[in-house]
Amino acid sequence: MRLLDSAKKIMILFDIDYTLFDTENFKQSNLKSHLIYPEVKDVLSSLDKIAVLGILSEGDIVFQMKKLKRCKIDNFFSDKHIHIILQKNSTMYEILDIYKNNRIFIVDDKLSFLREIKLYMPSLFTIWVKRGPYAMNRQSFNDFTPDAAIINLTFINNIIRERMGVN
Repeated sequence: MRLLDSAKKIMILFDIDYTLFDTENFKQSNLKSHLIYPEVKDVLSSLDKIAVLGILSEGDIVFQMKKLKRCKIDNFFSDKHIHIILQKNSTMYEILDIYKNNRIFIVDDKLSFLREIKLYMPSLFTIWVKRGPYAMNRQSFNDFTPDAAIINLTFINNIIRERMGVN
């Protein structure tokens, strides 16, 4: 069992694409423009005061890390809390088990992924970011509703603080 690296018992795991990183802009720029959404740095800076921030994302690790570095947000995430894998579904249970003794918040644009992890670990808190193609073309689930749904990260700080009773 690995504990978080501070007295903070709140772990927030972010997906990268369409959650932090403006992937649509990147695609339209012929893979040249590395931009995060306008609210991302302020939100990460605020959340960093109350929680340990991590990444749970899919893709090529070198490519995804390049996005974080070029956007200058890599400093918010400790290497030991960055989990970038080719397919999240392949090892997500092992990753979640690392943090099982902490309060876990998962921030992602894929409703199907949030559903699957909530079924595995009902105590975690799911935050669905409703932007990007996965959010727009979502399938609905009769057995799942995310704990929170947002159109951008602006209100995530209030959601987490309220849920945890943190001022």
